[in-house]
Amino acid sequence: MANDKIILYGDRWSATALWAKAIFLLPIWMYLLIPLAGWVLSKLGTVAFQLGYPVIIVVGLAYFIDDLLRRKIRIDENFIRLGFSKFKLSELRSVGLIYSQNGITPASLLLYFGAGKRLSLNLDRLHYGDFEKLLNLIENRVPHCAIDPVITTLCKSKKLARKAALEEADRTEIKYYSRRVLKDIAKTFTETAESWSRLGPALTLLVTMPMWLVMVKTAYSVPLGTYSPQSTILLQEQLTNMLVALESQIGKSIGDGISTIWTVVSNPVVAALLFCCLTPVFYQLLKLLFKPNRLVLDANGAHLNLKLGQFNIPVDSTKWDQITEATLAKPTLSAGPDRWSIRLGGLSRKNKLNLELSALAPDDRSRFSRALERWAPHCAVDTSLMETLLPRQANSYTELWMQSLAAPPERASLEPLSAGRVLQNGRFEVQRRIGVGGQGAAYLCTQHLEDAQHSTVPVVLKETIIPVFVEAEIRKQALERFEQEARILRDLKSDYIVKLIDHFIEDHRGYLVLEWVDGNSLRQLVEDRGGMGEAQVKDLAAQMCSMLDYLHSKGVIHRDFTPDNLILQKDGKLKLIDFNVAQNDEEGTGLVVGKQAYMPAEQFRGKPTAQSDIYAMGATLFYLLTGQDPEPITQSRVRETEAEVSETMDSVIQKCTAADTKARYASVAEIAADLSLNFDAITSAREKEKSSEEGVHTITIVEKETIKVETMNDAIRVDA
Repeated sequence: MANDKIILYGDRWSATALWAKAIFLLPIWMYLLIPLAGWVLSKLGTVAFQLGYPVIIVVGLAYFIDDLLRRKIRIDENFIRLGFSKFKLSELRSVGLIYSQNGITPASLLLYFGAGKRLSLNLDRLHYGDFEKLLNLIENRVPHCAIDPVITTLCKSKKLARKAALEEADRTEIKYYSRRVLKDIAKTFTETAESWSRLGPALTLLVTMPMWLVMVKTAYSVPLGTYSPQSTILLQEQLTNMLVALESQIGKSIGDGISTIWTVVSNPVVAALLFCCLTPVFYQLLKLLFKPNRLVLDANGAHLNLKLGQFNIPVDSTKWDQITEATLAKPTLSAGPDRWSIRLGGLSRKNKLNLELSALAPDDRSRFSRALERWAPHCAVDTSLMETLLPRQANSYTELWMQSLAAPPERASLEPLSAGRVLQNGRFEVQRRIGVGGQGAAYLCTQHLEDAQHSTVPVVLKETIIPVFVEAEIRKQALERFEQEARILRDLKSDYIVKLIDHFIEDHRGYLVLEWVDGNSLRQLVEDRGGMGEAQVKDLAAQMCSMLDYLHSKGVIHRDFTPDNLILQKDGKLKLIDFNVAQNDEEGTGLVVGKQAYMPAEQFRGKPTAQSDIYAMGATLFYLLTGQDPEPITQSRVRETEAEVSETMDSVIQKCTAADTKARYASVAEIAADLSLNFDAITSAREKEKSSEEGVHTITIVEKETIKVETMNDAIRVDA
C-alpha cells in the first residue's frame, strides 16, 4: 500500500450521477425500465416477482459501490485498479486515444492490455496534472509500453498554450489573489469535498436504504402462490404511506424551525443586535467581492482591474514614467509575508500603487519583476524587494522561514521517507535511503522532468528536519542554516563540487535537490581495500587542491573536509559533498563542527579560516596512506606508520597539520608546488570559467548575517 499511487478520476457530472445513485440506488434512466421489468416478473410467476426486488437492490448496491470506487485510480507495482476491475501492468501493451464524433478532439484515453482487455478513461474526468502523472507512472513501470506520440504532443501543446496565454508581446496579465479569504475558503471546501464526495453518498445511501428495505419486506409479505393484482396495490399503498409520512415529518420540522426563528427575530432588541452585527459583516463581504483580481502590465503602466466575465472594471492604476521607486513595505518588523506589500512610489501621492505580495503567486512575481525592468528601467528597486521577486530557485528564504513559523506545528508523517513516496506533487519519487545523519537523511530519488519525452533523472534529496515543538527562534535558526547551505551551493559552479538543482520545504522538512554522484566515499574505499599507494594519493591530492583553491577563491570554508565527504566517481574524479553548517551558540560564536581527527585548534575555538581546510586535507592524506584516522590536534607524521611513504609527502602532511597557522601552508598552491602537482592547468581552467561568466548581469544580495564567520554553517563565507 505504501507504493500505491492514487489519481483522482471524476468531474461534476460523474459526481452528480453518484449522488443520484445514492438516493435512487439505480441510474435514473433505468427507472424507465422498472415498469417493464415488473410486468415481465408478474408474468413469470410469484417466485420471480418476489425475488425481483432483492435482486434489483443487490445489483444496484454493487453498482453504487463500484461507482464509488471509481472516483480514484489506484496503481501499485502490479495492477491498475478502477472500481471492481483490475488490470495487470505487465500486460499493458499500448496507450492511445479515442476521438470524439468530430474526429478531431480526443475524448478518452485507451489502455490496451492485450487479449481484448482494455481500459477507457474519459479525459474530461482527468485533471491535467493527474494525466501527466499517469503517463509518467506508465513510462517508469512499463517501459515496453508503446505510447501514442499524439499524447505527448497533447501534453506539450497544453503547456505551450498556457504559456502563450500568460505571456504576450506588449501585455502581461497576472492573476491577483486579493480575495485571499475567499480563495482559502474555496481551497478548504475543495479539499474537504474530495473526501466528502465519497463519504457523503455513502451516508446518503444508508439514509435512503430503509425505503428500499420496506419494498423488499412488502414484497415478501405476500404469501407464495397468492399473487394477485391486490398484492401490487398493497405494495403501492404501503410505499405511498411511508413516503407521505416522511414528507409530513420533514415539512413539520422545517415549519417549526422557521416559526421559532421568526419569533426570536421579531423581537425589536434581537433585531437591533442582529442588524448591528450583520451590517459590518455584509459590508466587508461586499468590499471583498469588489476587490481587484487582475494585474495588467502594459506599455502604459500597471493596472489593477476587477474582471467579471468579459468585462474589466478599472480599480487603480499608475503610469511607468511616474514611478520613481519600488520598495517592499512591512507594517511591522514581525509581520509575516501575508502582510507585506509592494509599494510603487511616484512623483506625487496620486501616482502611488500598492500591491499585496501575497496576492501574487510565486511564479508570477518574476513576471512582474521582468515587466518592471522592461517598462520602468529608471525605477530604483530596493534589495529586499529584488530578492523577494527572484525566481523560485533563488527565492527569499526570509519569507520562507516566516511562512514555516506561521504553519501549524503538525507533520503529515513522522516516519522517514519510504520507497515510492512522492514529493512536490509527484515531481520526485523516492527510490531508497542512502544515508542518515543527525538532522535528517539523504535519499536517492527519481526526478520526473517536464519535457516532451517525460524523461527522468536520478537525483539526491538531502533532508533537513525543521524542529516543530520548539521556540520560534530555534526554528528560525534551523531554516537559516538550510538557507545558507542552499545559497552557498547555488553560487558554486565547479566540476569538483556537487551541483544544487533545486531546493524546497515540505512537511516541515527542507530538501536540497542535488546531482546524483555515482561512486563511493574515500572512507568506504579505504575500509574495503586498505591504504592507498602514494601515486594514487598524489593524483587525489591534485584534485583536492583544485576544489579547495576554488572554494577559497569564492570566500568559502568547508569545515568538514574529510574522507567521508569526498566521493570518488567511476571516472576517477573527486566530488566534494555535504555543505551542512552548525548554528550559533548563545554567545554568538560559531559552534564547533566537523570531525575531531580532522579539525585544527582554531576550529575547536570556533574561529576557522581557509587554513583549517588545509589542515583537514593533510589529515585526509594521512588517512588515505595509512588507513587510520590521525590523532586529533596533533601534527601528523605519516612515515612513523608507513615507512614506504616518501619524505616529501611526509613533509607536506606535517606542514598541512601544523598546530600553528603561521607554520602551516598559506594556500593549496604551495602544497601543489611542493608535491609537483599539475596545478597550473587546474588554476587556468578556473580562470577560464571566471572569464566565461563575464558580461552576465547578476545581482548578489548579501545580508549582514552572512558575512559573519560565526553565523555560517556547513560552509563559511569569509569577510573580505
